[in-house]
Amino acid sequence: DVVSWDRNRGVEDPARQIPPCRVIAREDCLRLAPGLDRAGLSGGALWHDGQADNSERLTLAVVQSAHRAGAAVANYVQVTGVRRGNSRVTGVMAKDVLTGRSLEIRARIVLNACGPWVEPVFTLAHGHGARRPMPFVKAMNLITRSLPLKVALGVERRGRHSGTGGLLFITPWRRSSIIGTAYHAYEGDPAQCQATEAEIEQLIAAVNLAYPAAQLARSDVRFVHAGLLPAAAPRSTRLKTHYRLIDHQRRDGVEGFLAPTWLPEPGQGTDLALA
Repeated sequence: DVVSWDRNRGVEDPARQIPPCRVIAREDCLRLAPGLDRAGLSGGALWHDGQADNSERLTLAVVQSAHRAGAAVANYVQVTGVRRGNSRVTGVMAKDVLTGRSLEIRARIVLNACGPWVEPVFTLAHGHGARRPMPFVKAMNLITRSLPLKVALGVERRGRHSGTGGLLFITPWRRSSIIGTAYHAYEGDPAQCQATEAEIEQLIAAVNLAYPAAQLARSDVRFVHAGLLPAAAPRSTRLKTHYRLIDHQRRDGVEGFLAPTWLPEPGQGTDLALA
């Protein structure tokens, strides 16, 4: 509450305001989350958050807002090359993947923010791979039948089900439930990232152990979210939490090219910071 003290500033509709958090009694926990293990249960904490029904539409809304503010935007566009003049990057060559049309985009600064594809774009600009390959963590959520919960529930993981983190969250979503998140080290082509059957079964088992009332089966899984996040170290399931921005003019002598990195080289300082 202290950190988000101004969360309702400018929100006039009471239905859209986020209430303060509070501690609730044991009986309230059992009412909101039927099936909780009663042994050792003394109460809980209830706090509120926002939820987007469709995060992809939210991202598109940001793009549309940028366009209304004067930005030139292009969706479904793939970078195929980097324009260079002497030691300076002056833009990119690209392709509209819907129509096949080639584009030449000029820019004073090119920011490589391509997520798991940051290294291939780095190679286009430099002619060689990144000095230290970026390690990935595969993050995975399950969309299942709706579980009998009146609130989102965070329950402590039990047993030795790897890849699930310290807590499992079960969140009501569009007449279904989102369950996760499980984390697994990933090496390979980002385009081939997907959850394996073994990982899905492992997460189902972890949920049923942490919240037995779920009684989930493989047939209850309607959809699986799987994506890549930067890892703290190679073959680690811990996420990298501090982002950095590398100015390649200072590091490599290539002006006009910036890229995020999650594994700084030994002794390398921060050139620019992302807030």
